[in-house]
This record gives sequence, C-alpha cells and structure tokens, in this order.
Amino acid sequence: MMTAKFSTDEIIKATGGIPKYTVDVDIDAVFPGISTDTRTISTGEVFFALIGENHDAHDHLDEAASKGAALLVVSDSSKAPTCYEGTVLVVKDVQRAYQDLAAYYRKTLDPFVIAVTGSVGKTTMKDMIACILSKHARVWHTQGNLNNQIGLPRTILEAPEDTEILVLEMGLAYAGDIERLAEIALPDVSIITNIGLSHRENFDTDDGILRAKYEICAFLDEDGTLVIDAGGNAELDRLAAEGSREKGYGLVRIAMENTAAVETADYIVTKTRISEEDPGVTLFEIKTGHAGDAVPFAIPVPGSYAGVSAAMASAACRFAGVSLTDSAKALENLERTPHRLAPAIIGGVLIIDDTYNSSPDSAMSGLDYLVNVKAEARIAVLADMNELGDEAESIHRTIGAAAANMDIDRIYVYGEKARWIADGAEEEIGGQCEKIIYFGADDKETLIVRLKEEVVEGRAIYIKGSRSMKMEEVVLALTEEGINGVV
Repeated sequence: MMTAKFSTDEIIKATGGIPKYTVDVDIDAVFPGISTDTRTISTGEVFFALIGENHDAHDHLDEAASKGAALLVVSDSSKAPTCYEGTVLVVKDVQRAYQDLAAYYRKTLDPFVIAVTGSVGKTTMKDMIACILSKHARVWHTQGNLNNQIGLPRTILEAPEDTEILVLEMGLAYAGDIERLAEIALPDVSIITNIGLSHRENFDTDDGILRAKYEICAFLDEDGTLVIDAGGNAELDRLAAEGSREKGYGLVRIAMENTAAVETADYIVTKTRISEEDPGVTLFEIKTGHAGDAVPFAIPVPGSYAGVSAAMASAACRFAGVSLTDSAKALENLERTPHRLAPAIIGGVLIIDDTYNSSPDSAMSGLDYLVNVKAEARIAVLADMNELGDEAESIHRTIGAAAANMDIDRIYVYGEKARWIADGAEEEIGGQCEKIIYFGADDKETLIVRLKEEVVEGRAIYIKGSRSMKMEEVVLALTEEGINGVV
C-alpha cells in the first residue's frame, strides 16, 4: 500500500480523469491508500489498472472491487464491474495518470530531491546518499531497483508525509524515459554516475545513450545542480557545461588525481587502495579543489571507482548541508546491496560475489578489483552479458581479450554469449590454452564441480554474470551460505 492519501477531488485534478459514479460519492472523501496490485489491496483504497507488456490489470477489476477498492482508475470503463458500488475514474492512459498523481504528491511534499542515473553504479550511489543524509534529515529513497516508469512513482507515493529529502534512482530503457522521470521528480540535484553500454540494444549509437542519460537535466534550472565524473566521458562533460551555460544550473565535477580532468575538478579523489585488514573496504582521500584539505575515507565499497562514487555522493550531500567530513564518517557504516562486488574470506579463500547483474563497465571494474587483491592465484568466472544488441559479440570478445592480458590465472567462461569471451581471450593469447575454460549454457553443474577444485586457501575467485544467468547459484555452491549469509 502506498503511504500517500488523496481525496477524490485531488485525484481527479492530478490525473485529469473523468468520474463515472454508480452511486453518490463525497468529492472530499479521502482514500486510505493507493494500490496497483490486487494481491495486496485493502478496503477503501484506490486501484490503478496498469497495463504492462504481458499483463492488463483491467482483467482483474472484479477482484479489486471484491476486495474493497473504493475507486478504480481505468482507461476502459467497459471492463469495470457492472454492479460496482464505488467510483470509476476514466483516464486516457492509466500509467500516465499514476505518474501524474506521484508528481502531484511530490509537489505537495516539497522535499529536497536528489536524482541518480547512469549505466552502472546507480544503486550504490543512491545507497551512499541515503546513508549520509539519514543522519541529518527524514529521508526516503528508492527501495531495491524500483527505478522505472512504475517504480519511481511508487517510491514517491510511498514516501511518508514528513519526508524532507527524496533520493531517487532513475533507470533507462528507451530515449525519453529519464526525461519523464525527471518531470515527475523535479530534482534539485542530479547525478550521472557514468555513460556505458547498458541497454545498448535499444539505441542506434553510444551518443543516443549519452543523451538519454542527460535527460535527467531536463528540468534543472538556475536553482539546480548537476554532478558528474569529469574524467568519465569527455562528451558528457562538454554537454553538461553547455547545458549549465544555457540553463544556469550549477555544475560540479569530480576527478581522480593525476588525470587531465583535475584541471576543472571541484572534488579531487586520490588513488584507491584495498584495506589490508578487510578486502571489502576501500581507502582514499577526497579534497575540495586544489587547495582544500584532504579528508580520509574508508568505505565498505570495493573497486577502483569507489572513490569517485563517494565524492559524487558527498558533493550532492553538501547541497543538503552535510560536510565532507560528516559524509566520510557516515559512509563507514554503509550497508551494501547483496551480490554487488561483495568480497568475503571463507575458509581462507576470497570469494567475490558480483552476480547482481553484468555490463561491460561493471565487469571491467570487477576484474580490475580482482587483480589488485592479494592472492596466491586469481580465478575469474564470467557469464553472459545481456542487453547489448548488435554489439554483443564484439563487446564480449573485448572483455575476453582484456581479461587475457590481466594477472588472472584462470578464466572460467559460462553461457551461450560468453563463448565470445573465450574466443576473444584465446585470440588475444594466440590460441587455446589452459587459462581459458569454457562451459556451455547447460553445463552449470559441471562448472560448479570444476570450481570447487579451485577453492584452495590463499586463492581469490571472482564471479560475474547478468541477472538471467543466476550466477549467485555458483556462489552458494562454493560457500554453502553465500556471502555474509546472503544467498
């Protein structure tokens, strides 16, 4: 159930719906909640009959009514129950109406809004910001990966009425998606973590992905701010600067030290180091500008990009009144999302669970982490990467070639598309060798049996694959209880 409560009149005004009453209804009556799921709907709530690719909630209006829905928001009133005693509100597009109601509630709450998008790192960034700000204000943030055209409105509608800060993750499938989400959320601070090749199958060019991510700035004005990694993408930096000049929003640049991007950076991050006491903790310093004092950070986020991520999060939180020092202190207690580059030493073996999902950028980041940990032998387990469109083969081959040149002892490759990873690695090396071991899409059990032979004290095993590959099953097989009990 959504937290937000609205009267009939508010819902009509927010959605532009046309009411069709079967009985007299008090226009000022307040409904106790909003629902899009007949399985969890409660008596008196408003039910939005959303239409998805494989599901039309109009087919379940009878169930919604029988469970006590007091108002049905529909686009086809003919499917409403004939004996329904509640209110039917007819809209042109139920999803749009649902989003419009969320936009109305966001304006009613009037919180400070921080929005995050990017090809990878969105969830970690959102979690970092929420972790920092929760010590200073009443924060509501995206739960899990509810970051799409339905998930973001739901997040807003679930926000308590006393919410002071909203931290929203914005996902992308097609051009126009982020702009619509930005229109609903109206961010005060927008963050673009990076521009990669996620969802490449839905775009003709890399520039299309870039501009789709940049849509997060569509509703920024002179009171807003954009935070970017200045060293991540030169075209993004140019586009952001151009937008700042034209629209007046502030632009905050983050950069690693000893890079060209430092010249224009507002925050500078030192080279990251893996803690010798805990391989899941990354050490670095951040300073504001070239003359600022360096603030030490020790955060439970593995990987070389952890420093830039922390700097971006800290920069955004400065606009909510939190100092860099306070951000560093808060992030020491950050709770990580399971299966996202999660290392744990089990029986003397370092198992690195990175099975939440996979993309070219996150895979390279994970491999970079692997080669920088202390280990007597390093083993990479790489499965299919999805949503890469026509470039899937070339991208998988590129990952394979890169892995072949790294200080990795063996590369286990699993899946249909992952065959290209093996091909790319073998071509780079100059022929088949014992370093590259391939398993077909039906050979997961055989892969697990072979990997169990690699579970030897002093070794490090990195496991990566797209969500559909269910590589967490491999982690579970090697660890029995998963990483930190998470399976």
